Amino acid sequence: MEIKKIDYKILNYLEHNPNSNLEQIEKSLKNVKSIKDRIKSLHELNLIVANFGETSMFGRKLTTNDNFAISNPGKIKLQDYKTEKKWNAIKTFIIPVIVAIITSIITSLIANLIN
Repeated sequence: MEIKKIDYKILNYLEHNPNSNLEQIEKSLKNVKSIKDRIKSLHELNLIVANFGETSMFGRKLTTNDNFAISNPGKIKLQDYKTEKKWNAIKTFIIPVIVAIITSIITSLIANLIN
């Protein structure tokens, strides 16, 4: 299953803020719809891990909020996405500029040789 740009935002957030709970993620990514479903999907794809904590309160063990962190496969997928994004920027902007400069230099040289 291919993940979307919004999912990469979640992975990026968890890379910079490991062990964040759902509330923290929702506050940071306010414009992302259905974060719970996206986190569940990312967890099923083994791209994030849920760390369940326990606390001993009043003599009973209570499960605390889930804390989420990016998994190793998630780090690899995010790094691949960032690399591809940079390469696309290079292909889109830098290579055409270089080609235009080389073309103008060659044109100038040919024009000078003809005259």
